[in-house]
This record gives sequence, structure tokens and C-alpha cells, in this order.
Amino acid sequence: MKLNKTILTAGAAAGVIIVGVLYLYSVFFMPVTDIAKDVSLEAKTQVLPEKLILTPYQEEDSPKLNQRAISEETNQFFIKFSTEGGVITSLMLKNHHNGDGGALEMVFPNNMNIYPGILYFNSTNPENGIYSYNKIGNNSYVFTITYQTDRGDLLQITKNWIFDPEDYLFSLEVDLKVVEGEIPQLNESGGLYSLATGFELGPVYETLDNRYDFRKFTIYADQGKGYPKISSSKYLRNDEPILWAAVESKYFAAITIPPSTLTGTEYDRRKIEGTPGHHEIRFIRQAEDLSSGSVSDNFYFYMGPKRKGELTAYNSSENNSFGFSEMGFESLIDPGKLLRPIVNLFGALLRQFYFRLIPNYGIAIIFLAIIIKLLIYPLSKKSIWTNIKIRSLQPELMKFKKEAAGDRSVFKQKQNELYMEEGIKPIMSVLPLILQLLVFVALYRLLGTDFDMMGAVFIPGIIPDLSLPDTLIAFNNYSVPVLGWKALRLLPFLMLAVTFVQTRITQPPDSADKNMSRASWLIPILIFVVLYKLPSGVVLYWISQTVVSIIEHFIVSRNLEKENR
Repeated sequence: MKLNKTILTAGAAAGVIIVGVLYLYSVFFMPVTDIAKDVSLEAKTQVLPEKLILTPYQEEDSPKLNQRAISEETNQFFIKFSTEGGVITSLMLKNHHNGDGGALEMVFPNNMNIYPGILYFNSTNPENGIYSYNKIGNNSYVFTITYQTDRGDLLQITKNWIFDPEDYLFSLEVDLKVVEGEIPQLNESGGLYSLATGFELGPVYETLDNRYDFRKFTIYADQGKGYPKISSSKYLRNDEPILWAAVESKYFAAITIPPSTLTGTEYDRRKIEGTPGHHEIRFIRQAEDLSSGSVSDNFYFYMGPKRKGELTAYNSSENNSFGFSEMGFESLIDPGKLLRPIVNLFGALLRQFYFRLIPNYGIAIIFLAIIIKLLIYPLSKKSIWTNIKIRSLQPELMKFKKEAAGDRSVFKQKQNELYMEEGIKPIMSVLPLILQLLVFVALYRLLGTDFDMMGAVFIPGIIPDLSLPDTLIAFNNYSVPVLGWKALRLLPFLMLAVTFVQTRITQPPDSADKNMSRASWLIPILIFVVLYKLPSGVVLYWISQTVVSIIEHFIVSRNLEKENR
């Protein structure tokens, strides 16, 4: 029993295309964390141009300031500030949780004091002074410090954090004022100062698989969304104007909107000893003479879910408390022009199944597979009919092959004439496969970006998250050589079984072509290898549509047998 060449070719092409699509997706959409030379960030003093030293200053009769933590909260966040640097050291999302059920942490702890709002002057090291603290009203948290240069100049810095109780967006106003003396520009790299977004986007991790758990930089400018092209040095300075820059993970993002006084942006992912990862953005404020003067800049931070409702709120000034419009935050989850309508449609259908029928996205995916198969049934029926018809013509095709005596052009001509006479169009066998492939890629993209798919349970304890591969038995520190598999998975083996069944029931009568026989076994194995590490929701869809295809084949075959009696 062998599969006809048209179907085999289509199956092999599908496998190759799937591999190609997933490879391109991993290259252009999934970041790869590279390891660079360790960088030390331990120094504590700020070295300014002209060899000036910037150190915290206090009046002799004023009480000594000590580092302390300050806890506050809004309807969206649990917040912890530190008076060392006047920064946010913890920002936990009240309405989103880790796997252990605790509030999800957006700020990555570190011992370099690189936290949202930290300033850099003329050094690779962040400031380390102790700020005074004052809360104004219910939503304004003010930190103030005075620095002194070694020649006696005094510079006062004020950081005013402002939170709206209902918003994921908050602001930071940075004021620099010369209190005494004259201070020229502070940053020899061409800016007044640099402000960092933090050391890394939380929550805390030990390693990243860079497919389902990743961190990457994203920027948005007049031309739309883009990704900084960071060289092997793992550092990039970009002096082009941007609207915002972000560090994002699969489901969450830390977006920063810089002031109009921005002169450059630094993206730093150099590996630092003792840390699992590093994705830091520093915004360089343009140079300005501070002699007997002051400057004020406003930065805005969005730290929250990559969910359409929250992200699109900043496209209309009426929907957010800060008056922003046309910010384009939703570009973080945009699947692109080609897949956008399909992904949006599938997302809407899955949510309808979930909320109206049964609250289980696994069952919703099964229903989706059934509906899609029903919609393309006319094409599938024609494909099955073509396959069965070709099976019935095998004796004549074998006769043509012998008569051609190895001349492929003669055999091909007789084959085409026979197909035309019988009304067979082999392309009809391929069209349903192409449509299913498009559906497969769209579903893969949906499960990789749709926030509602995070933690979507199918079978508790066995398939707890449809956006991730299922794990039956974890291999711990072992991985399968070459393939890199680190767990035994249930769904891929079920998929292998039903795919083998499909190939066997659709095979034509005996043929002498050994290559076709091998391919009928190799194609299911190829698909199994490709899909093994994909989200369990994608594999579940493949299993569901394959089972429906098997049922369709039996129905069409029986109807044709009745017609031919």
C-alpha cells in the first residue's frame, strides 16, 4: 500500500513549509539571548567632565538620611520605592499572578541598584545617593537629593512619581536645579544625563528558553515598530528619534515614553556576572548648560499586560488619564497584515466558545478545528474523491510506466491524458492542505501572542497551559541529543498515531515505488519532530483536524462506493 505522489509531495512540502515558517518566526519574532563578556558595574562615585566628583551633600545640622523602603499601592500595583536613588525596586501587578499564585513582579531585583528611574551621569555606574521622601496627596511620591561637586557647586535633583489609581501608565518628572555655583553639561557622551528603565524585566527567572519565555527590545517611531539591531558587543546606541521603547516578554511589557529632549537611546544586554540576564534601556537627555538654571523632563512608563484592551487605550486621549493618543502600543501584539484578520477571527471564535459554551480553551480549539473542516468540506471532498480516483487508476498507470520504458516524458503525457479523460485535477488534493497550513500558522501566532491564552488549561495536571508544550515526564538536566527534547510529551505521540492512521487509510493499492512507501512513513515522523516542541494548543488542533479528516475520508469513500454499485 503506497500513497500517491501528489499527496506525498504535498505532505512533504507542508512539512518543509512548517519548518521554514517556524524558523523564520524564531529568527524575526523570538529573540535570542546571547552571552557577552562579563561587565562590572560596582563603582560608586560619579566622574564628571573636567574631573569633577559628584557626591551626596547634606547641611551639617540636618539629620543623616538612611536608605529605606517605602510601600504604596494603587488599584493596579503594589509599589516599593527605595530612597537610594529615588527608584522603584518592586512593582507587582495586583490582577496578574505568577505560577505560585502571587502577584506578578515587573521589576527584576539586582545588586547594582539599576531600577526604573535611576540616573547615570558621566559614568557606567548609576547614582547611589540617598534621597529624602515626601508624599503629596494620594498619588504623588517625591524624592529629592542635593549633589555637590568637588569644587563646591550644588545640584538639586527631584524625582516626582505620579500614579493614576486605575492606570497601568504612570509618570516620572525629573527636575535638575543648580542651587549654588555653575555646572555645565553633566554627561560627556553628549547628554545632560541618562535615565534607565531598570536592569531587566521581571519576574525573576534562572534561564530563558527564548521561545516561550524571552526578553527583547522593541522600539516605535514614525515608521512604525522595529527592533534594535544589536551587534555582537550586545550594546547599541541609537540617535534616531523614537516615540517609545520597550522591553517585552511573551505576555507583558515595560514601555517607556521619553521626553522630547531625548538625544539618544542605549540598549544594553551585556551579560553581567552573577545575573541570568540583562535588558536595560537608557534614555540620554540632550545636553543643556545648567549654569545657574534648571531643567525639567517627563518620562512615562507603561508596565502591564500585552492585552489589546489595555494597549489600545492609549490611542485615544479619552480612554487614558494622561491624554495620550495614537501611541501604537498594540503593535507589540500585531501578527502582521497577512495573518492579522485570521488571528483576530480565531481569537474571537475561541473566546465565543469559551464564554458561551464551555470555559475550556482546549475544547474551544477542538470546536474550531471541526468548524474549519466543515467550512472547507467541499474542497476536502473533492480532494478525497481525487485521491480515491487516482487509486482506482493505479493498474493503468503501472501499464503506462512499463510501456514508457523509463521515458518520463512519455509516461507523463499519457498520465495527463488519462487524468483529463477522467476529470481529475491533482491540484485539488493540495488546496485543503494549503488552507490548513495557513490556519496552523495563524493559530501558532495566536497562542504566542494572545494574552487570554496565558495559562489556558485543557486537562488539569496533564495539559495545564495550551500556550506551552505539554509535559508528561520532565527529563530534568537531561536532553535528547541533537533534538534537544527535555521532556516526554503526550500530545505529540497522539498526533503521530493519528497521522499514521491517516496515511494508511488514504494509501492507494500496491505499487512498486519504494520511495513512495518510505515517504508514507517518513512524513508523519517529520511532522512529529517539527511539532514536538510547539504549544500544546497547536498540536491539539492538528490532532483534531486529522481525526476529522479520517472521518471525512470514510464518509466520502462509502458514498462513492454506493454510487459505483
